[in-house]
Amino acid sequence: AVSRDRLDHALARAARDAGASFHPGARVDNLLRAPDGRVTGVSGRDVHGRPFRLLSRLVIGADGLRSITARRLGLAGRPARLRKLSLTAHLIGVRDLDTLGEMHLGDGAVAGVAPVSDDPAGDDPVANVTLVVDAARFGRLVAADPAAFFRDRLRAFPRLAGRFDDALPAPTTADPRARHPGDLPAPAWPGDLLASGPFDRPGAGVIADGAALVGDAAGYFDPLTGQGIHHALLAASILAEEADAALRSGRTDARALARYARRHARAVRGTRVLQHFIEAIVARPRLADRAIPPLARAPRAATLLLATTGDLRPAHSLLSPTAIAEYLFAL
Repeated sequence: AVSRDRLDHALARAARDAGASFHPGARVDNLLRAPDGRVTGVSGRDVHGRPFRLLSRLVIGADGLRSITARRLGLAGRPARLRKLSLTAHLIGVRDLDTLGEMHLGDGAVAGVAPVSDDPAGDDPVANVTLVVDAARFGRLVAADPAAFFRDRLRAFPRLAGRFDDALPAPTTADPRARHPGDLPAPAWPGDLLASGPFDRPGAGVIADGAALVGDAAGYFDPLTGQGIHHALLAASILAEEADAALRSGRTDARALARYARRHARAVRGTRVLQHFIEAIVARPRLADRAIPPLARAPRAATLLLATTGDLRPAHSLLSPTAIAEYLFAL
């Protein structure tokens, strides 16, 4: 895996190389509109707190789960029904770290461990460790002591117990001090935790007159299998083509952007259905205990499922009669 700071840096650098201007620390809080309601730009405050206004022929909201753009456009959709929260830490010293990502399922909890180093077998490999839990069941415990909950819940997974006993927070790329934990103050494990949620953010559309949404801002459902970045980049490539055509035509109204909405819907429909299906299984431990083990005896079905959730095959590939028959025989 590639760490998010490296990925984000590469994306920002590519955007600048293509002619974009970058305003770090600026915060958009509203949209500018013409008298007919068409979006004409954004307003907000810069890194020093000074107000700014930027005019634009087309505003693209790529502002994530809690998109200001989607809310101001009235495209945020219904309130979340699937209430989950996540805690994430970047750690060094995780025992038995492999080159492969791991997913561990428990009752009301999922843990993921992924190496984000170029060489997981080298000195001090970094692991992205994420715990996702049912907010209704565990929200109060998380709020009381996030670090203790994170540690204790990870130890409750049989194949994770003991693997974090020697772990320390990984120094950030911004930390000017040495890479090795012995050269750093010993913070209370697990150090800084990134908290997020809920992850059920349906959208009510992706276009408006003068504006379009992309990535998580365009709608989101908890991808247990980690497909968010792929969907965001895929949708961005589609929007780049359609935005270019609209701008060249001199029209950026919703009708001119309608093909993006159709292509976006086709691109995400299959995997969203698959995400809902997987969530329905893992949210029911008894059903998961019956549905998941047979995959070990159905290699074609298991490989196809992994390829589909890894975005290497379209979701409808799972309808393969051969794979279905193999899985049913393994039940």
